[in-house]
Amino acid sequence: MTLGNKLLALRKKSGMSQAEISDELGVFRQAISKWETDQTTPELAKIKLLCKLYNISYDYLISESHNVFSENTYYKIYEAIETAFSKLEL
Repeated sequence: MTLGNKLLALRKKSGMSQAEISDELGVFRQAISKWETDQTTPELAKIKLLCKLYNISYDYLISESHNVFSENTYYKIYEAIETAFSKLEL
């Protein structure tokens, strides 16, 4: 399952619209649409907010989507997320 598929499923499960999610995250609704269709990926700060919003771990979001990336890329993403999360104060 891709990141976009997961984000779409989580949003639908929450019963929220793209507009509601965009308001919560401070982005345009079109950004949510692009994330859910794998056209773009959210910034790390937005991933942290999504995890809080949906009450999930960021591991869940990137696990199993590693098939989309090479193993090396997966670990670079994971390290970048760890570093970014440690610097963010939300």
